[in-house]
Amino acid sequence: MAYSALSTHAVIIHEANLCNIESIITNHVINILKQHQADERVINKVQNGQYYDLITFDAQNNSLKKDDVDQLLTRLSRQGYESINVKFYVIKCIENASKQALNALLKTLEEPEANIYAILTTKNINRVLPTIVSRCQVLTINKQTHDETLVTLAKEYELTQEQIKIAQHIYTNLHEFINDLTTEKFQSSDEFVTLLINERNNFTTIKNCSEQFKKFEYHKISLVLKMLAYKIKNNQQIIYQLLDQLHANPVKILIFNQIVDAIN
Repeated sequence: MAYSALSTHAVIIHEANLCNIESIITNHVINILKQHQADERVINKVQNGQYYDLITFDAQNNSLKKDDVDQLLTRLSRQGYESINVKFYVIKCIENASKQALNALLKTLEEPEANIYAILTTKNINRVLPTIVSRCQVLTINKQTHDETLVTLAKEYELTQEQIKIAQHIYTNLHEFINDLTTEKFQSSDEFVTLLINERNNFTTIKNCSEQFKKFEYHKISLVLKMLAYKIKNNQQIIYQLLDQLHANPVKILIFNQIVDAIN
């Protein structure tokens, strides 16, 4: 990713699935603070997640609304907590913000204060309002760096090329992927799904799988469903419907029975 003109007051980071967006944001904040002559103590606070004038809103699962922007602007208008008095606000997945929220944000982007910096992220730049894009510097993730990260993970965790493709399909957050690798949830879910598909006509195997499935936490069930949606060609809509129902913590054996129906 190019970091030219870092002093710009608003950037949109166009991220790819499984990029280390947290690290990219942290490095961007540090580069700007260094332009403001920040000392090592301030830099360490950013690296440790203790810089209090960095406000983050993640719109990946919750759409950014006008009230959220109003609260953000109110906080930015107050005296900063940090002595260096440089403030940042981060809005992840800006493409999911409501039109009212974006309109409320426009004035701040058009007339930025000298000590306030906006960092927006998106996974789909084409879904971001042109009026927002035109007021920001667009920073695109360096694909080579992104690919190198995946190659490193593949070697460390002995992943196949197919598993990397699955991960790119079902994950958007690198930290979540690494966590699932470390706890082996990703690997065990992939093994479970492969066994389920290959042995779907074996009554004993299906019975054993059902007993395992009942012990899965809902996060792992979500992984299994996403992998199934990637691997099976037919009845994908059923799998997506099951994913939508997970927030209600449905009875696990009922989910499993519907999975079996979908793969047969």
